[in-house]
Amino acid sequence: MPLYQYSLEYWPRESYCVFEYYGPEMAGGADVAGLVAGSAGGGKANVEFRRADVTLLADAHPGSLVRRVWERHEGLAAPFCVVVAPNGSEIFAGPMGTRDAELLVRSPQRHRLAQLLAEGKEGLLLLLTGSHPDASNRARQSVETALQQAGQAGHDVGWMVVDRQDPDEVWTVRQLLAVRPDLALIGEPMLFGVFGRGRVVEPRVGEQITAGAVADLIEFFNAPCACDVVYEILSVDLLTDFHWPVAASEGPVEDERPYYSLFAPPPRPQQIESPAAAPTPAVAAPAGGGLFRNALVALGCLAVVAFTAGFLVLKRRTGS
Repeated sequence: MPLYQYSLEYWPRESYCVFEYYGPEMAGGADVAGLVAGSAGGGKANVEFRRADVTLLADAHPGSLVRRVWERHEGLAAPFCVVVAPNGSEIFAGPMGTRDAELLVRSPQRHRLAQLLAEGKEGLLLLLTGSHPDASNRARQSVETALQQAGQAGHDVGWMVVDRQDPDEVWTVRQLLAVRPDLALIGEPMLFGVFGRGRVVEPRVGEQITAGAVADLIEFFNAPCACDVVYEILSVDLLTDFHWPVAASEGPVEDERPYYSLFAPPPRPQQIESPAAAPTPAVAAPAGGGLFRNALVALGCLAVVAFTAGFLVLKRRTGS
């Protein structure tokens, strides 16, 4: 089964987290809470919502996630929200209104993207426009030409363009740029591959957007699925409230990764170095090698003793 099909049917989405911090005299932004929590109801939107009174956080456990997120933004005046992507990247921190909450969980382009993937497209190519129209147009022409050739070869790949300046897609842009930490600093057009239920992979940027790059992405979408792909590539799920036709949680994939708290990098395995003077054997010793080696030493000693005794006896006889 190709990756695009397997991931659509079996890969569960990873969730965004929205933290809302408010004061005791505030209602706590009921519109934001209601919209986000309501969208997550029934498992439609991959988002979790947490609220906290800032006057009570001093008594919260120092290691709690809601406190650690707040400590990063103590200078902000409450009420404010912090939005964290599934990979731990903060994509927003500040006041959030009703319109922001609506666009966070749903936008026209993300809904269309989900529809195309649910229809069974062999993945989807998403072009995020850059700061210069000419560069964006060249990138678009390259992709369209390559897709025409792919279509003639029998490939059915989704295709869409997201304008970086579109006010309805501001949250889409933030989510796309969360794939890699430095992307927010780059103003060039970017070509993202999207597959499964909105999984976005690291983009091709600027001059990297070529017919060859399009062919590589199509090959990636159609490669035989390996479950460790999701851990080996830079990628992040988009946030959508689309009602996917198949329940991914019922699939056979089991996530065996250890859980690490947001903002805390995974611990590195301890490196044990051998002493500098310790030689490395050319051939590994077999099981029970210590006993075998001791037996050889004992036999060698017996042979030396026997040889010495025989030599002495022979010498005496010769002398006599």
